[in-house]
Order: sequence, then C-alpha cells, then structure tokens
Amino acid sequence: MGAVTTVGDFLDKLTALLKLRVGLAGVTIASGWVDPGAECCIIGIDPINADGQYETMPRGRIREGYPVPCYIKASAPGSGEAAIKVARDRALAIFEQVVDQITTSNSTTATALSALGVEDAVVSTWKVTQTVEPIENGDRVTEIEFVITVSTEFTPA
Repeated sequence: MGAVTTVGDFLDKLTALLKLRVGLAGVTIASGWVDPGAECCIIGIDPINADGQYETMPRGRIREGYPVPCYIKASAPGSGEAAIKVARDRALAIFEQVVDQITTSNSTTATALSALGVEDAVVSTWKVTQTVEPIENGDRVTEIEFVITVSTEFTPA
C-alpha cells in the first residue's frame, strides 16, 4: 500500500484478479486506456479524484474514498437483432464477471483488504450503450461505462 493513497494498489489487485477469471479469457484487461480490441474491460479510464482526510497529529490513519470510472466493450460481426443481442449479452457477461469478483472479494473487511487493498468497493452506477463500429467495419458494439466506489482507511507507510 502506498504512503499517501490506495489507488495504485487497488487498480493492480483488481486487474490481477480479473485476469485470473475463466469467464474473462480472451478479454483485454487493463488498468488504463489501451487498444481495446474486440472485447475489453478497463479499470480506471478517466481521472480518479480521491477525497482524503489525513490525520497528522499524531501520525495516524488516512480515510480515503474515490470513484473509479471503468469501461467494457464487446462487439459482434454483422447487423440486425441477432448481432445486437450477441454484443449486448457478451458485454453484460463481462460486467457480471467484474461485479462477481468485487462482491466475492468484498465479503468481509479482512477479505477486501487482502484481495483489493481497500476496505470496501462496490459497483455504484453503470450505463449501457449499443452502437455500430465505423461504417467500413459495421460490427455491432455494446459498451458499458460503470463506476466502482471505493472507501477505506489505512495507516501511511
């Protein structure tokens, strides 16, 4: 854990856990923007704005909270309802894997600290968008933008 924030530790631990999930085999998992390919799950796509209360006298614990904006993309070749459904179902299956990992890792404070490096993490909001790749490609795409809300306390290193 860092001396002033848990952001890096949380991103590292969650992406490592997601890469181990069988249901995410073949999905690009990253803790920042990369070329997404056909399927991706990116944890931390935009600035992460943390709020903290730092106790300085005596040197004590830090209370920290922050939203982690995330992104999922799944695509399917073709057009029409069948391709729309394939892309949507796959994006929602990837989302389900993320939610399941966070829920499993968050069963107790001790479990969350060990697995995620923070005391609490929950998926708090999400938005599903269905689109088409650029016209020359024409694949159906479903994107899910979601936020993981993190809160924790820790003693600086």
